[in-house]
This record gives sequence, C-alpha cells and structure tokens, in this order.
Amino acid sequence: MAHHSGSPPPHIVIACEVCKAESVLMHCSSCHLKLCSDCVSKHLSSQNCKQHDIEGFKYRKNDVKLPVCPQHPSHNCSMYCDDCDEAVCSKCVAASDHRRHRLDDIIRMYVARRLLLLQEASFLENTVIPQYDKIESILDTKMSKLSNDYSSVLNKLVSEEEALHEMIRSIFYQKKQETLAMREKDLKTLHEQKNGISYSKLTVEGLVSKYKHVCGSNDVDKILRCPFEKDQYRRIPPVAEITPPTFSSVELEEDFFK
Repeated sequence: MAHHSGSPPPHIVIACEVCKAESVLMHCSSCHLKLCSDCVSKHLSSQNCKQHDIEGFKYRKNDVKLPVCPQHPSHNCSMYCDDCDEAVCSKCVAASDHRRHRLDDIIRMYVARRLLLLQEASFLENTVIPQYDKIESILDTKMSKLSNDYSSVLNKLVSEEEALHEMIRSIFYQKKQETLAMREKDLKTLHEQKNGISYSKLTVEGLVSKYKHVCGSNDVDKILRCPFEKDQYRRIPPVAEITPPTFSSVELEEDFFK
C-alpha cells in the first residue's frame, strides 16, 4: 500500500529541524517547525516564539488511544474537566455535573503532560545523573586518598615503634589499633555515602526509564496518571568532609618508662 505524500512511512525517523540530531516529537503550528523535546523548550524561550502554538507531531487526535468514559462506556473521553480533575466524554459535558465546570481539550492536556514528562526525563538524564556520576568519582578519589593517608600514618607509626625499646611496643600496638579503627570508621562513612549516592542514582535512572516508557505509549490515561513531582531528586547531597589524622613524633620524658 502506498503512503500519502505528506505522511512518511512509520519506520522512518524524522529529525528535528533545529538540532538535526534528535527525532521529532512536537510541531510548531505558528512557524511550521518540527521539534524534538529539548528544542521545544528552547523554541518557546525565545522572545519571538513565546506565544507559538505547539502540538504533538505524531500523536494527533485520531491516532491516540482515548480513555473510555467510566460513566458512559460507549463513549471515549475527549475533554478534561479541570474542576473535577478527570477525563470526561460529550455526555458528561452535557450533564449538570460538569455544565459550569472549566473544560479543556484532552489531547492538549495529553501533549502538554507528555512534553513535561519528557523534558523532566531529559533534565534528570542529562543534568542530575551526571552530577551523581561526578560525586561517585569524587568519593572514589577521596576514599583512595584517605586510605593512602592512613597507610602513611601507619607506616610512620611502625618505624617509630621499631626505633623504640621493646618496653613500649604495647603502647604502639594500641595506637595502631586506634588508627585502624578510625580509618575503618571514616572509610565506612564514605562507603555508606557512596552506597546512598549509587542507590539515589539508580532511583533516578529508574524514574527516567519509567517516564520514557510511559511517554513511549499513546495511552492518554497512562500519561495523565503518571505521578510527577518537578523538584523530586534534584537536590544532590554534599560530599562528607573527613580529615585524616597527622603523625607527629612523640617526645618521651624520663618518667615515661617508670
């Protein structure tokens, strides 16, 4: 079957006309530009394009899966009641319950929410997750340096211990044990923070995957019901600051050996 001249075959990926890299998601009806999700934000941020009309490029009303009205199963919901926060059909709109309510086109709501989810997924993937990666790298470096610093202190303690008389070996043994315990405690602190960072990163990656999966569907109800909090997971925890001990030679007084 031949395709209409204005509609490309479904297997062909159409590139964004701005960045030329990402696939088309939206269409600017005002200036007739095909845009990806990232370029939509840039486009609307321009002073001359703030009032432009953006619509879904692939997801027109006859292509999406509209939710079935729970009150009138033979009708699909084509409107969204802002007052009741629910999708409604034409029969619902005619009913007295919604007659004076604020109604919006469900496709416009769907496209706006889908764009919001995709933009958030893009922000989390390109901005938040790289920050987690950076913190993980910082923590690895800190752990390595902390371990080396403690090793240096331990080596000096061993040298000092061997230089002194047998009578004070027990004292240095105690010092080594305390230092090892401190190192274990400090490394544990950094390790626990790294585990927390890794878990948070996995959570954000899971959220990105979830948003992408939901946005890959043309199910309006799935998009509208997808939980979303804009500022969720954007606060990156600070890296713990731990200062390793320093070594200084002990000056023993005469009564030390008594």
